Amino acid sequence: MKRIKVTLRAVILLMGLNMCSFTITAQEDQIYIFVVSQSGLVPEQNVSISILMNNEFPIQNGSLFLYYDADILTPVSPYCTNVDQGASLTAFPIGATSGKYSSLEIDIESDINSGPDTYKLCDLTFQFHGGNTILLWDIDSCFIFDQNGNYSYIEFAIGNARGQYRQVTSKSAGQWNTESTWNPEIIPNRSADAIIANMPVTVPDSTGQRCHNLTIGTAGGLTMNAGSKLSVGGNFLIESDSSGTGSLLDNGTLTITDSTLVKKLLTGGSGTPGEKYDFLSSPVQGQNIQPEFVSAPPDTSTVFSKFDEPTATWISAITASGNWNPGFENQFINGKGYLVATNTNTTKTFTGSLNKGNYALSCSYTADSGTPGWNLLGNPYPSSLNWDAVTRTDGIDNALYYYDPGIQNYRYYVRLPGDTTSVGSGNPYISSMQGFMIHAEPGGGSVILHDSQRVHPSYGIPEKHEGTAADMLELDLEGNGLTDQTFIIFLDGSTENFDPDRDALKRYSFNPQVPVLYTLTTDSTELAINTLPPSNAQVVVRVHFETTVQGTFTLTAKFAESFDPQTAIVLEDLKINQTQDLKINPVYTFTAGQGDSPERFHLHFSESNGIEDQGNPGEVVIYSYGEAVYIEGLNETRGGELIIYNLLGQEIMHQSVPGNNLIRVPMSGYSGYFLVKVVSGIYCKTAKVYLK
Repeated sequence: MKRIKVTLRAVILLMGLNMCSFTITAQEDQIYIFVVSQSGLVPEQNVSISILMNNEFPIQNGSLFLYYDADILTPVSPYCTNVDQGASLTAFPIGATSGKYSSLEIDIESDINSGPDTYKLCDLTFQFHGGNTILLWDIDSCFIFDQNGNYSYIEFAIGNARGQYRQVTSKSAGQWNTESTWNPEIIPNRSADAIIANMPVTVPDSTGQRCHNLTIGTAGGLTMNAGSKLSVGGNFLIESDSSGTGSLLDNGTLTITDSTLVKKLLTGGSGTPGEKYDFLSSPVQGQNIQPEFVSAPPDTSTVFSKFDEPTATWISAITASGNWNPGFENQFINGKGYLVATNTNTTKTFTGSLNKGNYALSCSYTADSGTPGWNLLGNPYPSSLNWDAVTRTDGIDNALYYYDPGIQNYRYYVRLPGDTTSVGSGNPYISSMQGFMIHAEPGGGSVILHDSQRVHPSYGIPEKHEGTAADMLELDLEGNGLTDQTFIIFLDGSTENFDPDRDALKRYSFNPQVPVLYTLTTDSTELAINTLPPSNAQVVVRVHFETTVQGTFTLTAKFAESFDPQTAIVLEDLKINQTQDLKINPVYTFTAGQGDSPERFHLHFSESNGIEDQGNPGEVVIYSYGEAVYIEGLNETRGGELIIYNLLGQEIMHQSVPGNNLIRVPMSGYSGYFLVKVVSGIYCKTAKVYLK
């Protein structure tokens, strides 16, 4: 038993199991409080408060008010029990009278006791719902006499009740202030730890909601509407694991009393280089890099770097000797991305005030950097960010690039002009704490972020093709368990060079064992997404392939059906001089190894064309590309003769050609215009071609 002496105000700690007692005595103008303490209170258990008085100075015609938090405590009727025989009193709750508190009024007409100096006036019983609250005791018009007949008026806190908090978990998306949203069906308040397991739970208005601890689970999302208010009396936590990360859209006023914690799972790996890389950004203000993300002193197996556009290099926070780089920032910069890596799956914790509001992220272009214009940015919000809604000034390309440690490769996303279709292996929703690459043009530009661009994530959508574009071909490459992709689209307004508003440049995996696939423009720019102008003539697209590992690889063509049925799509393997119609057989298997020429394939898109001399050779097509002539449409039962003339009418080549879907005739050393004649049975076809 602990004795505390106060004169005007006393605060004590109530920790009780079963029946815990407050005791009060009066002596002159002083109050003595005695507290019996046990372990923490249990939710939905009754707690008893005993009021003890001093017999020397009786109370006459007084009203006592005990203020309590109705979220946490409820008076149990009958409100006064075990009343002293010499006392005449009544008690009743009178509702909220002081801020968030309700009160229990005890009216004492008289209290005469001839027993011991200290005696029990009565017992008060409350049902404890869980949580932490303070009890305020107010003696109003209550006379505590001293020996000279003087009295004192006293107001003081009599306790701080602590115990277990009841747990309330969302069972569906819905509104915070609706009982059916929760399990059990109780609207969270200060007595409850709330867990949001669904997406989204919405705080709708300004009436003010509250809870003790608040956890947003890995599949959970909390939306606070404009003007709404939510008070968290304890800790705020966003969880993260391999299934996802919780999400917050705060458009109102969120008040957090204790700690704010945001978890982030980093995918780790060992062995094959590149398995463990990811781009990371901070969702809170003032997050220190050490010791949570880089140990102090640094662990040399940790990777934590930033990308420097002016030099096109990665700058590490750790020096070659294993020390902290003094030129590296000590805290995350909001809106900036970082390259991180760990040896094993690791969950990191961000701590601090959550980010919201506007961010203007400047992006540079340094012409002499070697590969200019690459800027590593980061989503600064505790929610996903919709790239389609992000404001980009002139000088910022349309494509989004981010690294996926799950496939050890970049994902790409482009919404094509017209806002109806999108292309790429990624989607526009940049996850919370996700870094991402963008490319700037000469002169640079800015990416403008604001709250209206935030969205809750949509899990289970690793790829996004909205309204598959007409005339789009996707080539998927697989080998040694690793993958890459490239996309070719014929779209009005496109050029044969890089188009910043619709193309995506090629970025290489951090794992050198990942096979590489990309197309080249006429000026040899490497592209992951390549839009080309529609053409009635034959189009040849150079497809480059690179590998550092000997093995068997597979190319799979998708969306060939998006082309006109009369359009032939033929893959030419330049290494082994083999062709395959991808509309008939979309899967092509080949072998390759380190040191092979990257110029491995040509893709032929052809329409019937040429100058017909006589007969009707049907779908036979003659065209040129580079230093070769191509003949398409001579099937196995219809070979023929090939004759090539210069413009003076001189015959420079005459040979038999076999029946094959696509025939390549090398013309090294020749340039200019030529007439190519193909004779097959009674049919003859002539076309004018140009050799570079």
